[in-house]
Amino acid sequence: MSITRVAGFLSALLFSILAATLSEAAGLTIFTPTGTDPDPLTGLVPLVLRPTETKSVGVNLWSDQGEGFVFPDVTCCVDVLTGVQGNPPGLSMSFPPPILFSGRRFPFWPGVFVTPGQTSLAVMTVAAAAGTPPGQYTAKLSAFHPEMGASEQTIFVNVLGPTPADDTVTPCRTQINNVVVGNGTPPVAEVLPLKSAVDAMFSVNAASGKKSFTIAVAATDNRNGWEIDVTGRNPTFGLLRPDEAVVNFANETDEDKDLWTVNSAACGGTNNQHLHMANGQAGSIRISKADTTSLYVRRDVCGFRLFFCWGYRSEPVAVFTEPPFWSFFGGRVATIRWSISR
Repeated sequence: MSITRVAGFLSALLFSILAATLSEAAGLTIFTPTGTDPDPLTGLVPLVLRPTETKSVGVNLWSDQGEGFVFPDVTCCVDVLTGVQGNPPGLSMSFPPPILFSGRRFPFWPGVFVTPGQTSLAVMTVAAAAGTPPGQYTAKLSAFHPEMGASEQTIFVNVLGPTPADDTVTPCRTQINNVVVGNGTPPVAEVLPLKSAVDAMFSVNAASGKKSFTIAVAATDNRNGWEIDVTGRNPTFGLLRPDEAVVNFANETDEDKDLWTVNSAACGGTNNQHLHMANGQAGSIRISKADTTSLYVRRDVCGFRLFFCWGYRSEPVAVFTEPPFWSFFGGRVATIRWSISR
């Protein structure tokens, strides 16, 4: 089944559920499944554009009383991160009149004709011109009729920019590379790239509509390895903004493992979040862009062994590169499973 047919099926299914739910209430309903989830990658039917791209969005109108022409409208936009209201430069949203057989649009379009108990379709055009700033915005759909009443729906609109390039800089180097117990020269945390993973997920999503992903990550010396599952909303935390994320951390190895948040704007700070997990344990934290710029992981290793280990020390292993960090984690639930430790 093609992506277009899947999207159409989901649209019909979601609207039929909504119509059934609202059948006891009188009035007009405007609804589209497109853009109801915020995340452009894991959302069920996200509304996503890149600069110079135009998309058509089907919007359903339904009423259980009265009939007549209804003219849908859209008000753009509110920036999700800043709360600022106004049209981002280059982003346009409208309900243009239908096209006639001659290729021209109706000169005097009265709107969409709605009859009781029947779903009518309006088509919204969303376009991002070259230079449209990337971001996540909300737009309000609305419809009004003097007999059927009024209805509104808020949807999310994502304008994507290029993924930031990786770098090899270790953020908060002294803090991260500190060995908690023991002496000697501490090992240096390896900087893990993220750009290719972000681009690969969006590429797979565009080709197949896939909504969840598993990324395999290995240290260059092959002594440590992780699996990272990326999914959408979490039932406990609900919808996530693009500047926050939920991180689950699971230890599937023998020795204890640690995950720390990093804030390179305040490397000497003491408010970093921390998870310490023994074998078989798992935990989670909610992070925000306001105080987290990356994550790093540590492991317990034997400091002195004679027949058996007489003491452990904590050593740094890896830290995620900062530039594309929030492009990977932002608005999502990421489960980091430490599966290899030699």
